[in-house]
Amino acid sequence: MLFTSALPAPGMTWRYVIGELLELWNELIKGDIKGIISEACDVYTCASCALLTTTGIDLPIIWDRSARIWLHRVAVFTSILSANDLHFKVEYLRYGSNYNNPNKVAKVLELARLDQ
Repeated sequence: MLFTSALPAPGMTWRYVIGELLELWNELIKGDIKGIISEACDVYTCASCALLTTTGIDLPIIWDRSARIWLHRVAVFTSILSANDLHFKVEYLRYGSNYNNPNKVAKVLELARLDQ
């Protein structure tokens, strides 16, 4: 069984988790079952990472799909930031991690440049 500590999410904040909760809330309002399930998985995965970061409690990863998506997004953003001579930090994804959305990529780059 895979545990949260296997995910590259050092420094995961509860602010990021709140963003995931807002995305879940939006799916609930729309009544989109697939979206609700997907966002619920993201909330659990990110909350598990935040719990590990803040308390050291290492929970099992229940939804492998969510963990795989997270790993892929971290890899993509690490590559994007590296190509711009910047280092990845999970906090840069607090406004979203959809690398297909140019606005979210721009925000990640902006946060990294301001920080570094």
